[in-house]
Amino acid sequence: MPMRALAAAAALFVRVAPLMAAGAEAPPEAQPSGACAVRTARYVSKGMVLRPGEFVFTNPKDTPIAMPGDPGGAAGAAAGAAIALTGFSGDIGRRPLDATQTEEPPAYEDLVPAPLSECYDHHWVAMYQDYENALCKSFHHHGHDPTFTFGIGAESRHSSVRLPEGYGYVIPAGRYFMANVHLLRTQGLAPLAEDANATAASADTPRAIKECIECHYTPGFDSKGSDCTSDTDGLFQCCGDSAYCYENTCGCPTTPESTESVPDEIEYFLRYEVNYTVCPEEVQAVEIGVLTAPDCETFYSVQENNTAPEHVASVEIDADFDGHIVHAYGHQHIGAINVTLRLNGEVQCASWPRYGTVAGEAGNELGYLVEMSECIGPGADTASGGRAEPLLVRKGDKLRVDGWYFVGQNDTRIAIEGGTHQNVMSYLIMAYHVDSPPSPPPPGVAAAPPTPSSQPSPPQDSSSDGWGGSGLAVALIALAVVAAIAGGVMYVRRRRREQNRMYEAMGAEQTPGALELSKAR
Repeated sequence: MPMRALAAAAALFVRVAPLMAAGAEAPPEAQPSGACAVRTARYVSKGMVLRPGEFVFTNPKDTPIAMPGDPGGAAGAAAGAAIALTGFSGDIGRRPLDATQTEEPPAYEDLVPAPLSECYDHHWVAMYQDYENALCKSFHHHGHDPTFTFGIGAESRHSSVRLPEGYGYVIPAGRYFMANVHLLRTQGLAPLAEDANATAASADTPRAIKECIECHYTPGFDSKGSDCTSDTDGLFQCCGDSAYCYENTCGCPTTPESTESVPDEIEYFLRYEVNYTVCPEEVQAVEIGVLTAPDCETFYSVQENNTAPEHVASVEIDADFDGHIVHAYGHQHIGAINVTLRLNGEVQCASWPRYGTVAGEAGNELGYLVEMSECIGPGADTASGGRAEPLLVRKGDKLRVDGWYFVGQNDTRIAIEGGTHQNVMSYLIMAYHVDSPPSPPPPGVAAAPPTPSSQPSPPQDSSSDGWGGSGLAVALIALAVVAAIAGGVMYVRRRRREQNRMYEAMGAEQTPGALELSKAR
């Protein structure tokens, strides 16, 4: 099959302009009064031009992005002070196709969402330069641990970060942000032999899209670069993360016939909105960390299994802090069932995907994962496994994340072929507030005596009659155990009913395992 010629002279690295630094900041909306009020800033990155089949995978070190607290940001770092972020949202946009194309940077409101069926948003993530993901520090993957603070992919258009009122993510003065943006333009792909009724002119066939967005090695084509081989099948080397693709044009296979009916060059932009305050001392500071299954890996693959079609991958850590998780949401790919969070073995919440229902409609693309529900936070849907209140965590507690995928061949929710899925992710992004330890007394000053409420109670006479002393304590403990068991049974039954309704709404048959969130693995 002939392959569309790829001109190395017009290298994607050059045309994409990977230094995303300033972009264009939209005019600020009417901002609230008060020096410490939460404000809003909007940004647009530099453009990324993609032809049919081409993809881009930017190097974070070469991709700085503007933020309120750095030079050139909305706050301008005029006072050289830290800021606190209270919200973050973003998506991939482009100018309307019938709009006049200019070299002038577009404003935020000039852009429209780019449909996933046109340009697949595998992920975009933002982090500041010396950020470290503390939740995965017990795993060592040679510098490839998931490390970011905001993002993340196809669902990001509907799944924004909104911290509960009074909380903020503090960015120290002088930090700059950078991004990793991974986009794949899936229009005009060469049909593959496995596609039903494939012809030389039948562009955008499901099998070709699947192999493109899941980073397959395609024998007989070299458009994905020399680092994409049978040994790197399913890895980022087959999706643009390679030295060759940083310097040359790379993409999924196309043919002259398959690209005839689609636009040639389209310029895409990362546009994002930041909520912040210049008074970080006024908020309760949170840390942001990511737990990814399995075992803090960046991505993994799941294999087709029609006998046991629910696949689970897990990661578990011992919490090294006392505090509260105040916000959490998941990130997964097509084929996902959900991401579940457990504390000491007990299910606390789940983040569920929503799949689109209308072909070509941006934000509701047929068969694409377009949203992940909030797992923890004020906006969480408690009827579908969300948790509205913060989750108390104590040092030594077991935190476990389970990522569930449906790996049966017949998955009616999705636009691509079911079964095996490569280069999938199961992330739970968490904002957590760490309790401040008590400050030690100054040198030479004795510690304050305990307050009456913290004084040990005088011993009770265990031989006293009735319910006094230790007898009363035993009785109270027994009553508490009975109440907890009764409450737990009611909770399990209610949760199973809720999840059965949720899965029925997804159009699938009820099966055990991932969907019975209260059932221990």
